[in-house]
Amino acid sequence: MLNPIKQKDLEFIKEKIKNHLPLLLDFLGDNRSLVNYSKDLYEHKAEKIHIERQKQLIHLIKEKLSTIFSKKEIGEMDLDFRNGIISNIVDHHNILNHPILVSGLIISSLYYLLNSEAKSLFVLTCGDVPPNNFFHKKGFTYKDRLFPLFTNKDTHKIVYGLPKKELNFLDLAKERNLLEGLNEKERIFLEDYQGILSSVDFRNCDNFIDEITRTNYSIFRLMFEEKLRDEIPDLINFNTEYLASKVFCRLGKDSFMHRAVFDVKFREIVLKEFEGIWGAWSKGKGLGTHFFWLMLPNGEQEELVCEGDFLRAKDEKVDFKVKIDEKEISGLLEKKVLIPNLFLSYGIIIFYCGVKPLTGLGSMNYLSDMQNAWVRTLSAESQEEATLIERMSMKSLICSPIVTFARGENGAVKPQFFADIVSKGGLTKDYLENLAKMKFGDLMEMSLIDNYEVKVPQSEKKSLDITVADMANDKFNWLE
Repeated sequence: MLNPIKQKDLEFIKEKIKNHLPLLLDFLGDNRSLVNYSKDLYEHKAEKIHIERQKQLIHLIKEKLSTIFSKKEIGEMDLDFRNGIISNIVDHHNILNHPILVSGLIISSLYYLLNSEAKSLFVLTCGDVPPNNFFHKKGFTYKDRLFPLFTNKDTHKIVYGLPKKELNFLDLAKERNLLEGLNEKERIFLEDYQGILSSVDFRNCDNFIDEITRTNYSIFRLMFEEKLRDEIPDLINFNTEYLASKVFCRLGKDSFMHRAVFDVKFREIVLKEFEGIWGAWSKGKGLGTHFFWLMLPNGEQEELVCEGDFLRAKDEKVDFKVKIDEKEISGLLEKKVLIPNLFLSYGIIIFYCGVKPLTGLGSMNYLSDMQNAWVRTLSAESQEEATLIERMSMKSLICSPIVTFARGENGAVKPQFFADIVSKGGLTKDYLENLAKMKFGDLMEMSLIDNYEVKVPQSEKKSLDITVADMANDKFNWLE
């Protein structure tokens, strides 16, 4: 139990969150056990029209997977899309690493992990970020140390455009003396982990995106103790930008996502309605991009601005201008010169094709904003489409609370990165069963402090006695 001072701090935080992140409060009173919450995420059947539209997605997904995996591996996968695609959309397309993203995988699949129903976990992953980001920082973390997979010259390149590369962290770690201070057991683990990464078969991979899909498929089960691994689902990371690009090039001319880009009058309405929404564009704040990012020759991305019938680079030093023409745009998407932004990717995959998104707090908020904007935009065009979008749920939250903890040497509860978990032999059945009994609302309480720090203006904050560690120690008091 929290002491009275810390409890008072918690109530103060809740009051501030109510003003600045009200959607979060909806989950604090959720008394469902985590295993039941996980099961309920999949109690869903897509609309008939969405199931029909998703046939094209499913064909493209299976077609791509067949080029990366062997016939035997494909035969062992169990991608159940009969009632429509349901997908975690929180992950970045990179090696398994951060406790927040790893926890999202566990929360979304806990029911299947405990009930020997080893359906493959299908996860749409974002690749329009650099390898140096909050969740990866150019590599992975082990024992509070960063082990880079990328050098500084790749810091600002976009993952979606990266070529094949050797996933070799060990040589770089030795070169930079990153093994200093580790004991023999920890060094042996890193040698073994490098051996596992080096053994992944990349022969059928065309680029880094394909390599990560294969790598995470190969290492995901290591997060669980050995006796559980045969019953653990496959993890299938599938890149969002790839799928959106392929589908966009095949959209019918009457579809609202095709018209949003190529129909002049409708495009003007869309540009106005989505102004200021995160993941779309904001002229006032200088954020986002109109429909696509431009991939520069150096692998970095540049914002595009829509002017009349053309898209041009916002930076006038970048010589790029293209007519908004279906053939021109499709050709540049195929060559990865253009990358669909989140407005376009999720507009196609979620709002047009009806994929059910399992979200984080950030994506829940901006998808809700996009949903409202689409309902406003389409109400005058097609009430049927507006109603379909209005009925969708953007509130299947799986990411924010961390559920991968262990006790440190001082007895305090501490978040575990993927490599930390693997080095200890994986999560046990006892751990998963104890986790399953926890209330989802209690887990969400643990995310309050971090969200308070990010979302509440400095002028409204006060000095707090309560810490994230206090919350974790309170909620995970069953940890040995």
